[in-house]
Amino acid sequence: NELQLIVHPTVVELSQGDSSKNQATPVLDFLSEQELQILFFRQPLSVLADKKENAYILLERSLPVELLKQHPCSHLCSIYLHVYTEIEAEVVIKTTLLQHAALQYRQFDSIANNLFNRRGNANSLKLSVPTLRQLSTLSNLSATNFRPKKKE
Repeated sequence: NELQLIVHPTVVELSQGDSSKNQATPVLDFLSEQELQILFFRQPLSVLADKKENAYILLERSLPVELLKQHPCSHLCSIYLHVYTEIEAEVVIKTTLLQHAALQYRQFDSIANNLFNRRGNANSLKLSVPTLRQLSTLSNLSATNFRPKKKE
């Protein structure tokens, strides 16, 4: 059962002019089906139910979900949906596209350093870890960005 998703017109209007790095869709075949499912579960979507179209109307854009859907096993995975009412749609759109996006930005400048440190810690614990190339693919960062933060 393929999930039919339509982007809400207000989301389209609000996100006009959004920019992102134009790069080819990454090949995510290195993710196991279990890892893929965990990542989908970490990306719940805010939606309205559209019974006429037998679809869901997205109240936000989710680049991670769009990328994960390209994986060859994505059709085997489930995703969480937060289903809202028409009355709630405006506040959900405003909150996710503006306030949530602003909150997310706080961590962006430290992501590469945090991933570098977490990967090192995971290696110390003898955990199976993704390669730097795989982290680079997922984050759309050069592998050279994954290094310790310089001491000031």
